[in-house]
Amino acid sequence: MNIKGPVILLAALAGAGPINRVASDTQGVVVAVLSSDLAPYQEAFRGFQEAFGPVTVFNLAKEEPKIFPQTSVIVTFGGKAALKSYPDNATLIYCLAAGVKIKAGDRGPRAVKVYIVPRPAVLASRLKALQPSLSRLAILWNSEGFEDYVIQAKREFFFLGVKIVSERLADSDDLAARLRSLQGKVGALWLMP
Repeated sequence: MNIKGPVILLAALAGAGPINRVASDTQGVVVAVLSSDLAPYQEAFRGFQEAFGPVTVFNLAKEEPKIFPQTSVIVTFGGKAALKSYPDNATLIYCLAAGVKIKAGDRGPRAVKVYIVPRPAVLASRLKALQPSLSRLAILWNSEGFEDYVIQAKREFFFLGVKIVSERLADSDDLAARLRSLQGKVGALWLMP
């Protein structure tokens, strides 16, 4: 997974201000909380840490997180971690939390959801490895922000001999009808976050 940049940028945009990378490691200015030991959480955290640098990290499968008085950003990986109670003065950045939507009024003024998806080239190679005979893939999505991603995915899948059927949904109520319309027309389906 590749999340270089977005989390740092979103922390600044969400009001966390500039963050000293050295201070984050020694003083708990930035705290990461993982819901469990699941591989997607571990991989996403490693990508975050690679882009940002060392941070204080807690894994809910092993311990309760300690939020320090100087903590200004909490980055969570997974729904369980996102839904924990945190101080309102810290910016919450949450990812890999399918179905979780935290509104500003739910937990203080600053909560930002980050969607993490694999790079299009990684997605293409892994799906092709899972299903070598794949020739047509449907990608269903409904967020305007994913349009560029779908364009990149089309290019990567083209090089592997896979045609992409891109379907933008008006809303989640449109999903069932679109799935029925694709029956027998594609070999696999990928739903964007």
